Amino acid sequence: MTVTSRGADVSYDGTSTPLRAMAFNVFLGGTYCGGAQNLRQLIDFLRVEDPDVVFMVETYGSGAAIEAGLNRGRAEPRRYRGIQVTREPGQEPDRDNLWLFTRYPVTEVYPRVRRGTVTSFHFGGARIRLPSGRGVNLFSIWLDVAERAWFPTDATALDRAFGRPASSTPAQLADSDRVRRYARVRTILDDVVPALVPDPNEPVIVGGDLNTLSAYDWSSRFAAAPGHAGLVVDWPVTKAFAEAGFTDAYRSVYPDAASHPGRTWSPYWGFGYAPARIDYVWFRGPGVRAVGAHIHTERLGRHAASEIANDFPFYSDHGALVADLLVDGGGGAPFGRAAREFDPPELPDAPPTGVMVDPRELHVSASTEQLGFEASKVFDHDPHTFWHSAFDESGAPPQSLTVDLGRPRLVAGVRYVGQFVGRVYEEPGHVAGIDRYVVSVSRDGLQFVRAGSGRLARSRRPQWIAVSTPAGAPVRYLRLTGVAGFMNRIGVSVLEVYEYA
Repeated sequence: MTVTSRGADVSYDGTSTPLRAMAFNVFLGGTYCGGAQNLRQLIDFLRVEDPDVVFMVETYGSGAAIEAGLNRGRAEPRRYRGIQVTREPGQEPDRDNLWLFTRYPVTEVYPRVRRGTVTSFHFGGARIRLPSGRGVNLFSIWLDVAERAWFPTDATALDRAFGRPASSTPAQLADSDRVRRYARVRTILDDVVPALVPDPNEPVIVGGDLNTLSAYDWSSRFAAAPGHAGLVVDWPVTKAFAEAGFTDAYRSVYPDAASHPGRTWSPYWGFGYAPARIDYVWFRGPGVRAVGAHIHTERLGRHAASEIANDFPFYSDHGALVADLLVDGGGGAPFGRAAREFDPPELPDAPPTGVMVDPRELHVSASTEQLGFEASKVFDHDPHTFWHSAFDESGAPPQSLTVDLGRPRLVAGVRYVGQFVGRVYEEPGHVAGIDRYVVSVSRDGLQFVRAGSGRLARSRRPQWIAVSTPAGAPVRYLRLTGVAGFMNRIGVSVLEVYEYA
């Protein structure tokens, strides 16, 4: 979600050159989240964002189509050049992971990287020339997903938030970087970049998917940030970038990781409890600064009504990070520049109203349930267990939970937690949630009247559902109906009922 800042833009008076850089993992060639239609919309989104440079990950066979789409109707000098970074011997046509797109003149495409365990599948790029004549070095990057950094961090933060034994220690979480990512980033920073860019006065910009979290974000300064639950982790990979003199563009613009978590994972699989910022733009060199940044995790308005938008709220399983940079040396804004967008601050979770009803006083039943994922799981106060509607066709929405409140109560609302754990490739029983909901109440358990409706975010963070009882009278039964869900199923991890004292 972004808003546009008006009147706060920088005046490009010719003393510096703007460079809008986007880091975007497009997820299996941009076709997973809705096929060819999604790829067309993704290209449309890129054209609207109007970046000067795109560091693209998981391009996988779509690079030429993306280049053609970006250039449709464009005359020189506004046309983009697409550079296939990943080019390994014997490589299959759809394994071209990294690409780089730029509309500034390319003066050199760097040789295919092959140093230790680092190949062009992980790193590579080109040198461009700005109007001032100054060279800028651009590199796309992807670091391994194994071992996963965010999933155990999310689980550990949830454990701590719910007063449960932590599933991982901070040291164990940090060590996930050391399985593969840290060794590769050390090779990149210590060997590859110095060999390709020996001049320390030439700017270097690195963008892409690091598959790990920020040591700055998870420092003691932000232990109390929403979703952190007091957790402090010294992440080695991002710390290495900072120690090598690189600046995190997003954090340069938004130094408060509590109000601007900058999460990019995952608009498709669902945002977790802990904010996951795993996509970055880093820059180094004199006379380079970040003046704006934003992240997109929702489709453009003109795409929101398409038939693929409900299942795929964004064009990828990653959000798109955009950083507006300025490079000193003159040249102005040769491609023009739309008003920059800025991320609004993220607000803390709304506190519940009233007093929580002891779940031991409640009884819950479901319209359908899968063995092992029974309705009773929503009241066990364990965020890792959940109710899930039946895995077969009978579990398709609408599905509902009906709560017997034990006695008439004046209900204020319920606090809901969905089960979103990220990338699970549609395995049933791992992802469960509610998109659109209706809440209704009853005095006798037979006649129910509507007491609220709305939409819930694909997030593991607690969300408040207000309940308006008829004439403000007590009720005995409450029903939460998922009208639409994720992957055509419905589920709930935690449900807390609140009443007015």
